[in-house]
This record gives sequence, structure tokens and C-alpha cells, in this order.
Amino acid sequence: MNRRRLIPLMMLLAAVALVLCAAAPSMGLLLGAITLLGITTVGGQLLTPLAGDLAEDHRRGQVVGTVVSDLLTGILVSRSVSRLALGVWAVGRRGPLLIGDPPASPTGG
Repeated sequence: MNRRRLIPLMMLLAAVALVLCAAAPSMGLLLGAITLLGITTVGGQLLTPLAGDLAEDHRRGQVVGTVVSDLLTGILVSRSVSRLALGVWAVGRRGPLLIGDPPASPTGG
């Protein structure tokens, strides 16, 4: 499958899996949703080689470095926001799944 189609599909499925994790009424469904989440969270890691393939030869290192930097920034910011929401706004144990831990994206989300 083409990476340009695979990446948005994997990110969409990861978002669905996060919603399923937050809404899971039983431990069995939560385990299934977490398994789906684990399988689909590779979308962010697929962005790095795609960016390298699409970049011009003389800018490849800069482009890949920017993508990796943005992925890591997104992970750190999402963790901070989810913990803040959990502590300050008392969103409950399901809140971070809905508002603070989306799949990592190059936009810092």
C-alpha cells in the first residue's frame, strides 16, 4: 500500500482506537482497543522515511530532522496537556485519552 494513503488511514484508526479506549465499558473491550491502538500508532513513524523520500537531496537531513523534532515535540506536549487536564480540570481517567494523547503528528498535536 502507498505510504501516502497508509499514513492518514493509520492515524484515523489510532484516533478511533483512542475513543474506543475512553469508552470501553469492560476490561476485555479495553484490552481489544489498546491492542488496536498499539497496531495503528505507527503512522507517525512512517512520516520520517516518507519525508526523506519526498525531500530534495540537498535538504533531506534538514527535512527529516524537522519531522523527527516535531514528532517528539508533539509527544511531549500531548503528555503535558493530558497530565494538566487530569490534575487541574479533574477530567477523570478517561479524559486524557480524549483530549491529551492523540497520535503524534508533525504539527505538534
